[in-house]
Amino acid sequence: MAYLVDKEEYKNFSKRDKKYIQEVFITIMDSVYLTIKHKNVIPVILTRDVDTQIILANALGSLFEYVPSVGKIRIVVVQ
Repeated sequence: MAYLVDKEEYKNFSKRDKKYIQEVFITIMDSVYLTIKHKNVIPVILTRDVDTQIILANALGSLFEYVPSVGKIRIVVVQ
């Protein structure tokens, strides 16, 4: 989270948006932790729209090179 806090873009967000970003960050990190700690767990992240799904898929894709177990994380759009 320290990485985000130092970014100029993050500083310009409202308190509400910062809280939402923090919650999403924690969800992603919890999912990564679960895939590393428990080999038989497949975390599922639920999103509200396709744009968020794409953003999260890209973020996890960039982590895949360093943490291959993130490939088990599923991102699902809930309508």
